[in-house]
Amino acid sequence: MKAVHKPRGNHCKHLQVLLLVAVIILLVDIRPVSGSEPLPFVVSGVISAYGEPVQDHLLVVAKINGTSYSATYTKAGRFGFDPIFKIPADNLLTEAVEGGKGGDLVELYLDGKLFHQLTFESGRVFHIVKDVTTVFNRPPTIVVDTELLGFTELSVKMDASKSSDPNGDELTYKWVHDDGSETFGAVTSHVFDTAGTHKTQLVVTDPYGGTSTEIVDIIIQPPPDPVNWIKESPKGGNEYIIIDKEVGVKLWLTPIDDLAFTIFEFDHVFVTESLPSSHETRLIQIIFDHTNVVFPIYVELNLHEAIQTDVSNYAFFSWRHGEWKPVSCSGVTDDGQTLWAYLDEDDVGDGLLLAGFSLERPRSIISDISVSPQRGGVDTVFDITVTLTNSTSHILYLRVDDELVDRAWVRSGDKSVSFQVQEGVGTHEVNVNGVTDEFTVESEEKNIYMLGLTLLPVSLLSLLFFRYR
Repeated sequence: MKAVHKPRGNHCKHLQVLLLVAVIILLVDIRPVSGSEPLPFVVSGVISAYGEPVQDHLLVVAKINGTSYSATYTKAGRFGFDPIFKIPADNLLTEAVEGGKGGDLVELYLDGKLFHQLTFESGRVFHIVKDVTTVFNRPPTIVVDTELLGFTELSVKMDASKSSDPNGDELTYKWVHDDGSETFGAVTSHVFDTAGTHKTQLVVTDPYGGTSTEIVDIIIQPPPDPVNWIKESPKGGNEYIIIDKEVGVKLWLTPIDDLAFTIFEFDHVFVTESLPSSHETRLIQIIFDHTNVVFPIYVELNLHEAIQTDVSNYAFFSWRHGEWKPVSCSGVTDDGQTLWAYLDEDDVGDGLLLAGFSLERPRSIISDISVSPQRGGVDTVFDITVTLTNSTSHILYLRVDDELVDRAWVRSGDKSVSFQVQEGVGTHEVNVNGVTDEFTVESEEKNIYMLGLTLLPVSLLSLLFFRYR
């Protein structure tokens, strides 16, 4: 029987059909893949805090949607170099989410605290330089009295100076009062015009944004009724003397324009905060427009005749910035019955004056006095400097040849005070609160004579020397 051969073309057609079916099956059963496997996101950087590299072995973690994918540690302030810090990319060949994909938000955490954010980009290497001071920064710790007492139209002191910062940073203080005003500083004061409970918010901030707040309740009361009071209306432009025998007060002042002037006397010291001593005698309040008076003002107040204690150290005190402070220039007359003071504008404060408190510390001790230069001509300006110890607020008087020529205000803590004088020919004694020195002003004629001698020829000088020796 003769064999019959089928054409080879039929076999090829069958094979092509089978291959096409296989491809269709593969396309149905297998998801499409991208042209290449996505690459990870490589991140490195340098991080510092307070101007220094962060410490070693701090854990840096990369998270996407709250899930941690990679971790590394800091070394010499750097991370992501050893080992390389890789954030994996999603592998589209699997169902599991294995990392990020383009556009995902990557969050970097340092010891559990977020310090940087960036966007995932497959195959990219990203380097950051970051200051993470705020990550380690802790808010300030406030220490302040949250309940204070005060009186209307008298300043209340607020003190937060014992507050601190855990990181040792310098702090700023803002006090927001319920009347809409603000004051600043660790220690401040404020005047409330109405009685009742007022609230002040203290905001303490460090240089890196760490902030703490505290609410201070301030109870304001009206002052007690005075036992005596007088009202005067001096005209402007002339010196005016106010004398009230019942209160025992005298004032010398010069109003700029017409002035309303009121003096109250109280039978006890109702403001007891920061009393410098227990020897109070008289309490008066002077109310007037400070901007309408020429300073200084001179005031005298009679002390009680029944006082048997030593009053030589008594002085005027005024209520300023929420506490009693001594008036700079104040004292007692020789007979010990009258307290006097020159009031500078800063001394008046809230206008409340206290008489009869004894100073518990010496005003100052002048440890040294110096005059420079010791000798000079008539045009010479002489500098007189006194060195102070144990300085408190008071006044120094400079006398030249027993004549008062200048005065200087001394504040608490001052180390030295300087004066300048220019006097005529002769030797002059300077006296600063009992400590003395001297300087000499040479005659102008003598200086001219010496100048003339220097211009003569040497031969002529020699002849004069031998002729008149």
